[in-house]
Amino acid sequence: MRKLVMIGNGMAATRLAERLVKVAPGAFAITIIGDEPCQAYNRIQLSPVLSGEKAFSQTLLQSSEWYAEHNIHVRQGETAQQVCTQTRRVVTTHGELPWDELVFTCGSLPFMPTVPGIALPHVHTFRTLADVQAMLATPGDTVVIGGGVLGVEAAAALALRGDNVTLVHRGDKLMEQQLDSQASKLLVQNLQARGIRCELNANVRAIREQFVELNDGRFLPAVRVVMATGVRPNIALAARSGFHCQHGIVVNRQLATAVPGVSAIGECCEIDGQTWGLVAPCLQQAEVLSARLAGSPQADFHWQDNGTRLKVTGIDLFSAGPVEPAENDDVWSSFDPQSGHYRRLLLRDGRLRGVLLMGDCTAAATLTDLIQSPQPAQPGWIFDQFTAQPTAEGRQIMIKPTLAVVGHGMVGHHFLQQCVQQNLHQRYQIVVFGAERYAAYDRVHLSEYFSGRDAASLLLVEDDFFAVNGIELRLSQAVTAIDPQTHLISDAQGHELHWDKLVLATGSWPFVPPIPGNDLPGCFVYRTLDDLDAIAACAKTATRGVVIGGGLLGLEAANALRQLGLETHVVEFAPNLMAVQLDNGGAAMLREKISELGVGVHTSKTTTAIEATQQGLTLRFADGETLLTDMVVFSAGIRPQDTLARSANLSVGERGGIIVDNHCRTSDADIFAIGECALWENKIFGLVAPGYQMARTVAAALAGTELPFTGADMSTKLKLLGVDVASFGDAQGRTAGCQSYQWVDGPAQVYKKIVVSADGKTLLGGVLVGDASDYPTLLQMMLNAIALPAQPASLILPAQEGSAPKALGVAALPDSAQICSCHNVSKGDICHAVVAGATEDGGHQKLH
Repeated sequence: MRKLVMIGNGMAATRLAERLVKVAPGAFAITIIGDEPCQAYNRIQLSPVLSGEKAFSQTLLQSSEWYAEHNIHVRQGETAQQVCTQTRRVVTTHGELPWDELVFTCGSLPFMPTVPGIALPHVHTFRTLADVQAMLATPGDTVVIGGGVLGVEAAAALALRGDNVTLVHRGDKLMEQQLDSQASKLLVQNLQARGIRCELNANVRAIREQFVELNDGRFLPAVRVVMATGVRPNIALAARSGFHCQHGIVVNRQLATAVPGVSAIGECCEIDGQTWGLVAPCLQQAEVLSARLAGSPQADFHWQDNGTRLKVTGIDLFSAGPVEPAENDDVWSSFDPQSGHYRRLLLRDGRLRGVLLMGDCTAAATLTDLIQSPQPAQPGWIFDQFTAQPTAEGRQIMIKPTLAVVGHGMVGHHFLQQCVQQNLHQRYQIVVFGAERYAAYDRVHLSEYFSGRDAASLLLVEDDFFAVNGIELRLSQAVTAIDPQTHLISDAQGHELHWDKLVLATGSWPFVPPIPGNDLPGCFVYRTLDDLDAIAACAKTATRGVVIGGGLLGLEAANALRQLGLETHVVEFAPNLMAVQLDNGGAAMLREKISELGVGVHTSKTTTAIEATQQGLTLRFADGETLLTDMVVFSAGIRPQDTLARSANLSVGERGGIIVDNHCRTSDADIFAIGECALWENKIFGLVAPGYQMARTVAAALAGTELPFTGADMSTKLKLLGVDVASFGDAQGRTAGCQSYQWVDGPAQVYKKIVVSADGKTLLGGVLVGDASDYPTLLQMMLNAIALPAQPASLILPAQEGSAPKALGVAALPDSAQICSCHNVSKGDICHAVVAGATEDGGHQKLH
């Protein structure tokens, strides 16, 4: 495994680590050196921490558990002092670190002008958590020097704390890189209304212990001074270590320095004379570098400015294109004195080239599209009067409200199908973000990928679905942030989209136990088509494979390894396979059957380490035993993918999951969550059928109808390693006073069990292993509370010659009986379809 060391523990470093564990799992042993004594946090959110509106814990980018799960080592409170390219080692304040790949992610440092008194103890910068803590330790009269974004934010935050604040700026406009004169005046008025004194065209002569002296001889009282005079790339370490530096650390468009194995991303790097101080381009650089390090380089880094959106002192601002007009440019503007909303459009050669919005920024996405369009500007645009004229590329300018969907898996695509059925695609401009390079595919049948099915045959999307229905699909577009206040989505390329309604269908991520060695080469997860491709590639030179996890997905993964021709073993922590679905008897029968297929089963095993040896990989167990293999596949459960929701401060469960109500609404009324990422009544549903049901619920809510989600039947029937297995209802017999009936056919290796109520009248659940032919009858009896026969055991005993069939007739089922849980098809639906003239094939197609 290659050693990757990052110098700097900020947002760029965290994004690079996030991408590497996803695109190159197990390829790198990642170490991050951070000179701050805390976890990585969102530096942009320090302003609300300073103002007291947000706790620091809410700004953390990842949990401690995430770092442990991915074996990422963060050396907090440690400073890199020297980089030696010959020995490939980093010297730090705590020792030395070897590296195979080194990445400078050291960001920027505050620029401190040469002003007398700049080194006094009450003078603070505004860059780190320590800066915030130092400022809060000395309350009182404050002077903030610098009228850019950071200075305005600092002044507003401290004023909110109740301090007297003066903002000093040497120019005639605040935030001159983003605002014109009118917008700056409006911002000054807003700050003054909050009690902040603004001194423009003012230069500082000196800083004294109790005041700041201006060049015009005036004195501003100050027991605390905040310097917000800009930043500079942090290049000192790289420069003294011999790397080529100008304004920043010089790299090419694949983010590589001239030294092999050394890269730089974020605010510290420079490409073709340009540096970047915004978050979005730095995150895109992490995407480009992670792909190169993973061995699959993507297109070079080229930043396309899609505008800057800020929330300054609670005011939404958006700026794109040039701020200052050239000689022959035209400017259209409007201002609403009641709302305070200001809008200015800059036209060049009759076309829109610059946008400035202050207050109401809902038209930002539309106007950004128009900047990139050859359409002649229309006066109505200043008042949101857009026409649906096609651009040169044939795209339509968005004039309908936007429905954004994050996640294009099985549940996400079913939601789109429901949207079309409800005609929501005609009411909304629907934009879908999919992190994978594939459109939605059938994860339920992933193991068939190794038995002849290709990726195309697993796809769930009809060829023309998106074109016909006018839905936009953006594949390979990982969403990095959602902002419920501004209704903005940001993706990894730095693009933003304004949404009116948002649906999170982000699914889950595979849990990898924090076992030493879990990221060694030859260790995989079993979740996506790309995961399966990596497993198949490794299997070409392997003879043995181990699956860690003996649940549903673990046995599916074991089947995949067996189909690849490997000697296959399953390692399970619990005493039984499929411990959630099967009782002891059913699990024992399943173990017996798959053992006979040549699959090694190891239960009650705690894996303590995975070690690389000359013979392959060795799994060490807590009982002292070992198991030798060539590859390891982790299938030890899933965790809800709720990172976006957490960063957006949506309510999440204590153990993960986005909390939703009966309409799948989150704590924000405009945001919904469906599928494995959603937590309903403290339950995560790991099957596709409940996710489909949630999708129908949200589509109904958006269409203005009621279809509340009331839970879901978690019964399941499947074939694992060729063995029929079914579980439904209270399979473990946990209901008070319940009774159970069991039937075992040892020679045929069949196990059947049903659980009935104390009075013997109601079927509560059951387990079937080896023969699941009774499952349809038993499931319908349980779901529809159909009365049991006098001898309930007859339901699972072999039919006697000449006896009546056990299967229920159609007439015995109520119209509400659910025939297909995935698509919520009832007996009544089928009967109505037949009456309407549907043929057998046509009816099936129509209903499914």
